[in-house]
Amino acid sequence: MTHNTVFDKSSDFPENPNEQLGFEIDPGDKHWSFIPEFYPSDFTQMKKRKLRRYGGGCEGESVSLKQVKNREIHIKGLMLRSELATFQEIMDYNQKVDLLSPVNPDGGMECFIKSAELGNQKGYDPQTQQRIFEYRIDLISTGRDETDHEQNAIVTAIVGGNEVLGTTDDTFISPLQ
Repeated sequence: MTHNTVFDKSSDFPENPNEQLGFEIDPGDKHWSFIPEFYPSDFTQMKKRKLRRYGGGCEGESVSLKQVKNREIHIKGLMLRSELATFQEIMDYNQKVDLLSPVNPDGGMECFIKSAELGNQKGYDPQTQQRIFEYRIDLISTGRDETDHEQNAIVTAIVGGNEVLGTTDDTFISPLQ
């Protein structure tokens, strides 16, 4: 198991390759953040595209982009007994959250929680004298942080310490509209 660390900036990758990356799920306006003791064993991102395929003559097949879906993030890891209450908050939370990690674009990504699953007890941590449980979280990006041209001012403020001025959900225009 590798320990989770909180990072200071969105682009912070530890200089020492033996140091762990940071990971956090932050609802922004609530009194809790999910920062498990251990870094997730699985932190994968996927982006699907639908393509139009036609032709097939002498020059080969023509391909064009039909639709781009938002990123899907799958997180699987272990958490301590003391982190169960916060995980229960995640299971019941129905609003946007900020997924903070240096592996995300600009260090953070606004997402909706698609599903959260609390698994079985997987062991015992003798240092903290707590039981260890498995968890899984699937998130879907809102799309706000997926292009280099637009930044999510909320995530930027959290990871960069800047103030958010005049930002509303109405200000985002998807490049696919």
